[in-house]
Amino acid sequence: MEKVSIGGKETKKHIRVALKAVFPSVKFSLTSDYDTVQICWTDGPTAPDVEKVLNRFVSYTRVLARDDHHKATGYEWDGVIYIGARYLNAIRRLSDERKQAIVTYMDASEEQSFANANVSERVQAESKMIAEGLLQGVLPLDLPHLMRDEPPVIDQRPKRQERNPFFADMFKGVQPADVIPSEEKKPLNNVLEFPQNLMKRKFVDSPTPEQQLKMLVLEALSKQKFFQETEMTVDEAFAYVAKELYADHRGK
Repeated sequence: MEKVSIGGKETKKHIRVALKAVFPSVKFSLTSDYDTVQICWTDGPTAPDVEKVLNRFVSYTRVLARDDHHKATGYEWDGVIYIGARYLNAIRRLSDERKQAIVTYMDASEEQSFANANVSERVQAESKMIAEGLLQGVLPLDLPHLMRDEPPVIDQRPKRQERNPFFADMFKGVQPADVIPSEEKKPLNNVLEFPQNLMKRKFVDSPTPEQQLKMLVLEALSKQKFFQETEMTVDEAFAYVAKELYADHRGK
């Protein structure tokens, strides 16, 4: 499918068409610059419902990996993949009358007051008022091709169920009781022999004190210096070993 790079002005046109279809009775104000589209409106639909439309036009997908980043994947519109504006902002304003109604409702409830509530809690309270018939609400039309519940994400993180063969044999047979002694056993400093010198690791340029301690513990458990043989970071290695040692002992 053809890919076309466009700016905020062209992206805004696509979003305007979708908003008009999903919320035909609502007046939106759309502005744009080279890489941004901003949508403003008063009262009407809640921000999460409008953001579902914006999710449909996300051009830069978040990639979950060792270093989280965004990839230009674009969005489909009329048979074309568009790489559009990077930033899509939804700004909702409440009229004084509607805001006061929500304040009164929340302050009278036994839950969070309006002043102490966050945005999500205020939206939830407003949704309850709409459901109870205390406020008029605007719901989106059922047009799933113009909406997405969440922005797109590409997950490239290693699957948790996969065992790392480098560590599988190294810690085979090691039990938590062998690492963390009970009160009847010797103190921890007599059980683990920590190396005196810490070799420089290729993957840690400036280890924090916490990372240095993790490396010492892992080396003491493995009885060898293994970090130069693996591309895992010290934090990933420590988390992996902790899971291997304790996964089968939860709830015992």
